[in-house]
Amino acid sequence: MTVFRNWTDKGERGFLLGFWNTHANFGSILTLNLGHFMLETLDCDWATFLLYMGIMYFIMGISIHLFLDTSPPENLKSEKPILNHLPVLNEEK
Repeated sequence: MTVFRNWTDKGERGFLLGFWNTHANFGSILTLNLGHFMLETLDCDWATFLLYMGIMYFIMGISIHLFLDTSPPENLKSEKPILNHLPVLNEEK
């Protein structure tokens, strides 16, 4: 939440949080397909699959923790909101 509070305006947080939360749906689909592939093709059991998933999520979590800045650089703080840079959302009506 700190990242969204520091990087976005109040008006665009809802859209970005909704977009961000779609990762749960895609993660479920990806995990299901990857599980099927590992269980059928690689002939591994469920314990091995869960171990691999745990290692993968641990590596992803550490990567995000190490490389994600919680606040924007000083030269970006005075710019317009992030969504104004998207051409589809910035069209004149």
